[in-house]
Amino acid sequence: MKIIIVNLFLLISSLSLFGQGVNFEALTFNEALAKAKQENKLVFVDCYTAWCVPCRVMAENVFPQKEAGDFFNPKFVCVKFDMEKGEGLELSKTLKIKAYPTFFIIRPDGAIQHMIVGGGELEPFINKVERGLDKKTSFTYLNKLYEKGEMTKEQLMIYMVVLQDAGERAKSKEIGKKLDSVLTEKDKMKKEYWPILEKSVYGSDDFSLVLNNIAIFKKNVGGENVESYLYQNYSSTLNQLVSERPKDFSTRFTQIREELEKSYFEKREKLEVSLDFCEAIANEDIEKIINLISRGNVELWSHTGKRASELLVHRASIDQLKNVAALECQYITGNESEAKRKFLKEMFVDFNIAARTMTFEEAFEVAKQRRGHVFIDCYDSDSPVCRYMSDTVFRDEELKRVMNENFIYVKCDIKKQEGREVCKKFDVHVYPTFVVVNWKGGVRHKFTGIGDAEYFRTKLEDVFNGYTALECLEEFYNMGRRDKKLLTSYAEALASVKDSRAPGVVKELFRVLSDEERVSSRYWYIFAEKEYSPNGSDAEKFLLKNRTKFVEVQGLETVEQRLRDCQ
Repeated sequence: MKIIIVNLFLLISSLSLFGQGVNFEALTFNEALAKAKQENKLVFVDCYTAWCVPCRVMAENVFPQKEAGDFFNPKFVCVKFDMEKGEGLELSKTLKIKAYPTFFIIRPDGAIQHMIVGGGELEPFINKVERGLDKKTSFTYLNKLYEKGEMTKEQLMIYMVVLQDAGERAKSKEIGKKLDSVLTEKDKMKKEYWPILEKSVYGSDDFSLVLNNIAIFKKNVGGENVESYLYQNYSSTLNQLVSERPKDFSTRFTQIREELEKSYFEKREKLEVSLDFCEAIANEDIEKIINLISRGNVELWSHTGKRASELLVHRASIDQLKNVAALECQYITGNESEAKRKFLKEMFVDFNIAARTMTFEEAFEVAKQRRGHVFIDCYDSDSPVCRYMSDTVFRDEELKRVMNENFIYVKCDIKKQEGREVCKKFDVHVYPTFVVVNWKGGVRHKFTGIGDAEYFRTKLEDVFNGYTALECLEEFYNMGRRDKKLLTSYAEALASVKDSRAPGVVKELFRVLSDEERVSSRYWYIFAEKEYSPNGSDAEKFLLKNRTKFVEVQGLETVEQRLRDCQ
């Protein structure tokens, strides 16, 4: 009975171990070697650093998988070392590590059998490790064989792959040149050459070789590998044509269409739909884009979705956008991944925003969800200046792109109740005034003025500048900064939009200016506006006392007009 209990405990422990991913043990390097010798295993060493992103991806996403544990745990004593801490510092020198992550297969006697530089998805990574498990395809064995000059063509092909896995680019190129001179097309169709060939890109000779011999390659390397290779190459090429839109894009789309019509592989029809979609985007054919997405094919959005959604937001009519927005339930079903669901959600929010005029409260709710910014256009529908901004400046395509990428746009007419409430809430007194509100409800920036689209884009740059945004200037001011540079920027920003805080800040600015600065054109607004230099103030007294100097700079008529207000 006791024996049964012990065996049952060992069985449960074993099941637990092999169901939890790779078991990296807390052992020193020498302890790992000793344990490997005792258990007749090899040592798998993960050499990483804390700052390395691919290292974290392997640690957090790849090695914890059950399939990873099933493969590694029976074969290896697995250990990992931070190359910038403890024993890792010495191992980094001993193993001559040049990049992270680097993985080693080491024999119990301490000799290196295989090396892999860089991570990746689990299945391809296991393929690299398996090459290292087989002595005749391992890094060390092939190195020695190459030095003896005894390699066959097949061994040279495997050696080139192993060198690429190990990050030995220079040596890999050297082998590649040798192979180019001896390999026939028939050689390249062999399984051994596939890891090299599958890295070739659309338009290369090797790509054409696969495209023209699909059946043979499927037989030699597996149908799924060939399907994936062709699909990924065509997809990346189509996406490139959409994003770069070269002069000959129409010709290149036609060429791809002809190639697909002459070939047969399972994913061809899916690619033909993607081709239609990408071609419509490149041609900016809004009706065709909408027609294609109306079919509910969610994969259309996978790569070129962002460009398509931008086109629709910028170019589609309100009615067209309403039709697109209505497709949301068709695309978001609850079966998609969290990342894809988030992408689709945000995209359809953009369509809904573009399809109708939102209230500030609705826009603010969207901003809170996205942790973004609301851009409020406070305007007077009777103002020619406001109409110019709406009818001319805001129709600029580049400006619309910038606005859509950075803000949730909402218009508030001062002639309407909501407009009056928003203007009161954000202390708006001149029109147009543009208010940027962060997702917490605070004012990030306010500005006014008229100009062309390029001028307006420069004004938008101030929003995200930590030295010009009103929110940042206010923060510096509240922290107690009263230097001339800060007061000048803060006073000008407030005064330009007639903010109620402006008089107090302008008064402080006046005190720190020299007499020469006070009479300069830059600071004339302090004296030109009576609210900043009221009767009996130090600013008004300075104006009266230095009338002559002001006339020299501003002109007699300007100064006399202001002095009449002092009487």
